[in-house]
Amino acid sequence: MKNIFYKSSLAASRAVAVFAFLYFLLFAYGGVAKNVLGLSCSLGAFCITFLPFYLCQKSALRLPQGWYAGFAVFVVSSMVLGTALNFYLRFWWWDIYLHLTSGLVLCIFGFYLHSALNGGAGGKTFAGMLFAFCFAVAFGTIWEFYEFGCDMLLGTDMQCGITTAELATQISIYTNRFGNYVDPAVADTMKDLAMNTLGALAALVLKKQYNDK
Repeated sequence: MKNIFYKSSLAASRAVAVFAFLYFLLFAYGGVAKNVLGLSCSLGAFCITFLPFYLCQKSALRLPQGWYAGFAVFVVSSMVLGTALNFYLRFWWWDIYLHLTSGLVLCIFGFYLHSALNGGAGGKTFAGMLFAFCFAVAFGTIWEFYEFGCDMLLGTDMQCGITTAELATQISIYTNRFGNYVDPAVADTMKDLAMNTLGALAALVLKKQYNDK
């Protein structure tokens, strides 16, 4: 049984890895200078794809096929639809959907990780659920650091900032109902963290309902 589970998980992991690698080659062909954001995201996805399988191989962690399927959907939504096909610009809610999904996927991963760290027990306890929630929120926070680093070091615009010229001419657009200036990059970061947290909370609700069955 474990052998069958292992093979299915490995197949799912390899499928996502192949997809990420092909996407990486697509942007590499276009040139690093022209696709800095796409290239960095593709390379990151390619590396991260192997992390769950590596953890399963080196530890007692076991992940269901459904989790890999959700992870694959997230990668496709982010890498291909979001970046390559510009869904971020076409649909205002796309970034919200992705951060909600990431919170959900990461929290579920946290359940299984906590169970593995406790010898296969503790997944249904309050401590296990708290660990999974904090894991998802912490990972979302680290991602925001990554976005900030890319904007500062690579000149990208992952945090939806504005230029000095835009600030001078469009100041009224970036004020709240109290007349105070709201930086777009800060607002985007807060929205991302909020959606990530809501996704993690949704995972907790689903887990609670599953435990009560």
